[in-house]
Amino acid sequence: MSGGASDLFSRRLTAEGLTETEALARLQRGLCCLLEETPQWLLLLQRVIPERAVIGEVPRLLAEVVLPKCRRVFAAPLFSLRVPAAIAQQLETHCRQLLEAAAVNPTAGAWEAFEERPFSARLLATRFSQWLRSCRTLAQRLQRDRSEIEQSLLGGRSLQVTELTFGLSDRHQEGETVARLVSAPGLAFFYKPRSLEPERVLAVFFDALRPVGITLPPLPEMVARSRYGWVAEVSQASLLAREQVQRWFFTAGHLAAVAWLLGLSDLHWENVVAGEDGPVVVDGETWCRPLTVFDPKEDGDILASGLVTFPMNGPSGLRDDGAFLGGHRPGARSLPLFAGQPVDPCQYREEIVAGARDALDKLLWAWRSGQLRLPFNELSRLQVRWVARPSEAYASFFRSALQNSKVRECWQLSLLAETRWRGPLAAGMDIRALVPFLRAETLALHSFAVPRLTLPAARRCGVVRRSGQQQILLRLRRLDHKFIKHQLAVLAASLHSLREDPRAALRQAASEVAAALRQGEAALGLEVGPFLRRGWAGWALAWAAWARASGDATARQRARQYLERLQGELQGGIPGSWPPGYASGFGGVVYAFFACGCWLEEPAFCELARGLAKEALGRSEPPEHLDVEAGLAGLLLGVAESVRGLPELHEALESGAASLLVAVPGAAANGGKSIWKPGFAHGISGVAAALLRVGKATGNLRWAREAVWLLEQEPRAGTWWAEAELPAGETVSVGLNGWCHGPAGALAARKLVPAELVTLHLARQNAEAYARLVPLKLSSPLSLCCGSIGRSEISLIIGELAGDERLMDEATKLAALLFSSGLWRRELDPKGGLFDGLPGFLFHLSRLLLPGELGSVLVGGVEGAKPWK
Repeated sequence: MSGGASDLFSRRLTAEGLTETEALARLQRGLCCLLEETPQWLLLLQRVIPERAVIGEVPRLLAEVVLPKCRRVFAAPLFSLRVPAAIAQQLETHCRQLLEAAAVNPTAGAWEAFEERPFSARLLATRFSQWLRSCRTLAQRLQRDRSEIEQSLLGGRSLQVTELTFGLSDRHQEGETVARLVSAPGLAFFYKPRSLEPERVLAVFFDALRPVGITLPPLPEMVARSRYGWVAEVSQASLLAREQVQRWFFTAGHLAAVAWLLGLSDLHWENVVAGEDGPVVVDGETWCRPLTVFDPKEDGDILASGLVTFPMNGPSGLRDDGAFLGGHRPGARSLPLFAGQPVDPCQYREEIVAGARDALDKLLWAWRSGQLRLPFNELSRLQVRWVARPSEAYASFFRSALQNSKVRECWQLSLLAETRWRGPLAAGMDIRALVPFLRAETLALHSFAVPRLTLPAARRCGVVRRSGQQQILLRLRRLDHKFIKHQLAVLAASLHSLREDPRAALRQAASEVAAALRQGEAALGLEVGPFLRRGWAGWALAWAAWARASGDATARQRARQYLERLQGELQGGIPGSWPPGYASGFGGVVYAFFACGCWLEEPAFCELARGLAKEALGRSEPPEHLDVEAGLAGLLLGVAESVRGLPELHEALESGAASLLVAVPGAAANGGKSIWKPGFAHGISGVAAALLRVGKATGNLRWAREAVWLLEQEPRAGTWWAEAELPAGETVSVGLNGWCHGPAGALAARKLVPAELVTLHLARQNAEAYARLVPLKLSSPLSLCCGSIGRSEISLIIGELAGDERLMDEATKLAALLFSSGLWRRELDPKGGLFDGLPGFLFHLSRLLLPGELGSVLVGGVEGAKPWK
C-alpha cells in the first residue's frame, strides 16, 4: 500500500503501534465487514431507483426524492416557495456532472452500471446524503441566528430567503460547502461551514496596522459562531473618476505589502472583491500559515499572496487567477469598474508600486522605532487552513479514480491514494508526525471532499517547522531598504497588460533575458566546463538559438566564441576523461556542434560534429554508465541527428543501440544505481528516447518497437517517484515533476513513439503523465531540467509533434507568466547553465519565437519536432 517502500510500511506500523500480523488482521476484518453487511448507501439507492431505470435517469430520481424533504426543511415564511425546487435542481445538475466525469453511458442500465462500478454508486449516494445533511444544518443554523443576521448583515430588514445556491466546487470537511443566500430586497450574504476566527483575528491585525498610516479596507461584516458563520456580500465598486481609480490602486499596493507581511495567501479573484475604498479580502482563512516540511522554500515574496498574479493550470488550460491579473475573467469582481469595464491594472502599475513602497517604508520605520505593536496574543488559539496539495490535484485524483476500471469499491480508492501519494509524501520524514494529517486527509477523501486540514498558527507541532507567528517576525527582520527595492522590482515586473497578446510580448521578454544573461556572462567570464549542463556547449546552444530567432550579431559572435573554445579542447581528439553521456558528456558536445552549425548556417561546425560522432561510435571500450546523463544512452541521443545522413555510420549507431538494449535488463538487479528505474536523465524513459532517435536516424523500426517495450515496463510509471540518495548512503523516495525525473520527461519520451506503435497501455501512461502535469502551478524550481521552463518546453515539443496549436499556446502563456512574475530574476543565473540557469530560459524563449524550426535539446532534436513517418 505504500508503493513498495517496505521501510515506510514498517515505520507506519510503529507509529500506529501495530505488528504486521495485527495490521493484516484488522484489514481482513474490515473487508469482511464490507462483504457481509448491506451498507446504508446501497439501501438508499434500492429505495430510490427502480430496477429498470437507466443511469441517465438517476440524477432526476434523486432530485425528486430531495424535493419534498427540502420543502419541509425550507418552509415558509423564512424561505421563498421556489427555494426547495432550486435546491433540488442544483443536486440534479451536480449528479449529472459526476456521471459525466465518470464517463458513464447515460443509456446503460443503472443497476448494471452500479454492479460494474459500486464506487460510482457510493459516490452518488454519499453526495445525496451530504446534500440533505447540509440543507438541514443550514436551515437550523439560519433559524437560530436569524435576529443577529437581520441586525448585522441586513440593516434591520426582515429575513426572507428568495435564493439559495450551494457552491459546487471544493467541499470542506464532511462534504460541507459554502452557500450564497439572497434575502428580499436583494441583499446577499454567505454561509461558511467553518470557523470565522481567522478573519476575526485578521481584522484585529488590520486595526493594529492602520495607526502607522497603512490604509486597509475593512473586512466584510460577519456573524461568527464557533464552527460556522455568516458573511455579508461586498458589492463590486464602480468608480466615476480617474483620481478614484488611482487612489484605489495605491490602496491595493498597501494591501500587497501587508499580505506579504502577514502571510496572506490564496488571494485569487474569487477571494477578493473590489470595494469602494480598495480591494476587500472576503476569504482570509490561510493567513499566518506556518512553514511545513512540505514547503520547498523558506519564505515567499510580495507575489506569494496571489493578489497580483496566481498562475494555475487546470482542465481549462493555463490561466492567471490572481485578483488583479485574473480580475478580467467573466464573473470576477476583484477589479473596480470604470466606464463600465474592469480596469486594466497594468495601466496603474506606478500607483500599485508606489502604494507598496509607501506601506513597506512605514512598516520599516514603525518596526525600527518600536511603534509597531502587533497583537500576537490573539494568535494563541488560531487554526488556519492547510491544503496538503493543490485542489486541482485532488480533482484530478477523483477524475482518474472515476474512470479507472480497477477502482470498483471505495476501499480501492484508499489503496490508490496510498500508492499514488503516501510513499513519495512521507518517505524520509518522521511518519509519526504525519500520521494525524494523513489520516484526516484519507477520511476527507472517503467523503469525496477536498481535504481542508488545519494547523496551529502560533506554535509548532507535527509537520510544522516554523509557526506563522515566527514567519511574521522573520519577515519584519528581513525588512530593509535593499529588500524593499528588490520587492518593488518584482512587483512592477509582474504587472503585464490584460489585453496584451503573450506572443506580442515574447520577443521583448527574450531580449530582456538575453541582456540579463549577457550582463551576468561578463562577470562570469569563460571559466566554465565543456558540457551541455553547465558548460560551453550549453551556452553556445542558447546563444545560437537566440541568434537564429533574433538575428542578433552579438549572440552569433558569443555562440561562435564558445564553440571555438570547445574546438580548442578537442584538437587531440575526445579526451579520455570525458564520459560519453548527453547532459554531462561528449554526446551532448556533438549535439551542440551539429545543432549550432545548422542554426547558424555554418557547415564547418556540422562537419566537426560528424567527425566527433564517428570517433565516439568507434570507441571499443564499453562505457561505465548507461543513462542519458553521462552514459551510453546519452551518447546515442546526442549523435543520432548528426549521422542521419551518413549511412556508413548507421551500423556503428545500431551496434551501440544493441549493446545498450542488452545491458539494460541485466542492470535491473543492480539496486538503486540501476538504469531500470523511472526518469529521463537516469532511467528508462531516456534510454527509450535514445533508441527512438536511433530508429529515426537509421529508418529501422525495430528500435522503436524495443523502445515501446521498455516504456511499457518502466517501473512506477503512473506515479513517477524516484529514489534519492542521502549523504549517509540510505535512499528516500521523492516525487519529482521535471524532465530528468517524473512525468514531464516520461511524456516527452513517449510522444516520440510513432503513432502506429502506440499501444493501449502506452496511451494510458501518456494520459496519466499528462494528468500529473496539468495541476502543477508555476513554482520553483524554474529550470529547463527540473522545473517550470522544462514543463513549458515539453508542452511545446508535444504541440509540435501533434500539430496542436492549443498546446503551443499553453507553452507561450506559461513562459509569459514566468517572465512577468519576475521569479526568473532571482532564481536563475548564468552559472546554472543551460539545464539549471538563465541560458535555458533564453533557449526556450527562442524556440517559442520560431516554433517548428528549432529542435529541442530535451529530446535531442535539431529541426522542429515532427512526427516519425
